[in-house]
Amino acid sequence: GAPGVAPDKNLLDKNLLYLTGVDDRNAYLLIVPNGVAVEHSQTRSTPELMQGRIVHEILFVQERSERDAFMDGAAPTFDALREATGVDRVFSIGKLNESIQRALMKHDTLWFNTGTTPELDKPLTADLLLINSIRERFWWVTLKNVAVPIHLLRFVKDEYEIASLREAFEIQTAIYERIMRSVKPGCSEALGQAIYDYELTMRPEHVGHELGA
Repeated sequence: GAPGVAPDKNLLDKNLLYLTGVDDRNAYLLIVPNGVAVEHSQTRSTPELMQGRIVHEILFVQERSERDAFMDGAAPTFDALREATGVDRVFSIGKLNESIQRALMKHDTLWFNTGTTPELDKPLTADLLLINSIRERFWWVTLKNVAVPIHLLRFVKDEYEIASLREAFEIQTAIYERIMRSVKPGCSEALGQAIYDYELTMRPEHVGHELGA
């Protein structure tokens, strides 16, 4: 599911970021251990004969509008996202319902990521509206919340994660020390931001992600 919110209401839930490295509140990750068929039309003249290709992880992202692309720059291509995340496919979010429908016809359990207790006196979020729509149509499917198991998994760090955290803290410390030495009374905070941005460009590509840039 989409990241939604975290147990701490002041923080965004990071489960999607944890699983994929993608920090996008509008994205969804569909994991189907037994696989789901996609790209049926592309197998028209292949040995699969319109049966599609079986995949296990699909990342759905909102395509960036021309206005957003002009303001924020072009978004990574689907192929680039697939390579970066390691998922089997990256599709437009417009294909989300179609893929869920196909997967649920052969499954009886759906785990959804809901990171905090829904508030009864508030309007339903897009995630909850989707859950209700699924519940009404796929009556045999049991819905469960995967947020808690993932949060518990994230509490325990392996050696790679610990090393990455140490590296991130060391780099962040070095950058802020550089900023503190450079910024003097009367300077604009834009100088500090410029130094920060420059230092990130001089680091490996993963550093910007580690520091939350």
